[in-house]
Amino acid sequence: MNANAKHPSPFNLLVISGALCLGALGFAVIALVLIFQSEWRFELTSLSVIAAVGAISILPASFIVPMFVSRSTARTLGRNMTPEQKKDATLVARSAANVYQSATIIRFALIEGAVFFLIVVSIIEKNFLPWCIAIALVALMVSQIPFRMRYDEAIDSISQRIRDARS
Repeated sequence: MNANAKHPSPFNLLVISGALCLGALGFAVIALVLIFQSEWRFELTSLSVIAAVGAISILPASFIVPMFVSRSTARTLGRNMTPEQKKDATLVARSAANVYQSATIIRFALIEGAVFFLIVVSIIEKNFLPWCIAIALVALMVSQIPFRMRYDEAIDSISQRIRDARS
């Protein structure tokens, strides 16, 4: 088995991120089909406001939680590595890639949960407003897909945290 086969590649993370985005987008399209099959409204209702506030309150958490998880995990990995292991760039990069993949999945899953909640509220209320907010969140997810430059920057940053951690 290839030594590099045990770490997430940028392509694997793109596939995972894309799948999470497409799942939310697919559900939004299904809701859109339902919207055009019946009479829907575009108004503020108490449930729509609660759903919107709940979804928007998830946004800071979707960026803060993965950051804390990745920092904590990188610090723990660094403390558990010997100085010789920290000098092995491949091992450190592989560990950093695993940390980044976990953080990215956490971020996307939090946003995706808010999207699904908004779309369900939209379907229940026959209200177009939560659906619009959900689509904005899907657009945010798409903007966060870790393409090569973002991936490399994150791996470098996490690798540095791993190397800097004291035993």
